Amino acid sequence: MKRPTPLLVLLLASAACRTSSPTQQPAEPASSAKGAPAAAPKHADMIDLIDRFLANPRSVDPAPILDFGTNDASVLVVVDQSLQGVAVGDGVPEDVAPLLLAAFWAGNMREQLTTGTKGDAKNAGLVAVVEVYELLAREGVSVAGAAELAKAHAEGTLDAWIASHPGQ
Repeated sequence: MKRPTPLLVLLLASAACRTSSPTQQPAEPASSAKGAPAAAPKHADMIDLIDRFLANPRSVDPAPILDFGTNDASVLVVVDQSLQGVAVGDGVPEDVAPLLLAAFWAGNMREQLTTGTKGDAKNAGLVAVVEVYELLAREGVSVAGAAELAKAHAEGTLDAWIASHPGQ
């Protein structure tokens, strides 16, 4: 069995150390007067970085995204066993696993930051995995679990896929 990459070990360790429960909590409310234009999102720079990563994952360093997700109190990302074989583990190439795992974090965090609701956004994270996987598949990357997830998403059965792949 291949040894996990240092980035993957860091991601899994930091996710395991998070002690917050995966309940949804309102993020800090935007402060704008009635009728006044809404202020720019508090984390506009992070949302922009996430968008650039999701559009071209090989050209953007995911480390700042992962660092933010691990250390910023405005988001909660829960990494569980449902990602096994999809973004990490057997069948996922060593150079692809960090990108797919970062895609999960990026999509999950983007949903929370844009809605202003702190709470694990697993569906959004999995959709981001599908989007990044589809970009990588154009390069010839093949991951059976991610392909299965992409098929479920295309068929509109993502919720059923999640139910059949529960986290631990």
